[in-house]
Amino acid sequence: MARTIQQLFDLSGKSALITGGSRGLGLQMAHALGEAGARIMLSARKAPELEQLLPS
Repeated sequence: MARTIQQLFDLSGKSALITGGSRGLGLQMAHALGEAGARIMLSARKAPELEQLLPS
């Protein structure tokens, strides 16, 4: 039986720690993993850059 892309990459119930997640490749990976269902935790060297990502 064929599986869909969503089934193959379902990360529901999983957590992902993204280092360097405030910009660039780290931020893009965070978006992709979140869309796949993972709970995301971001870290970065510069706190203000992370704070800009928080919803208002």
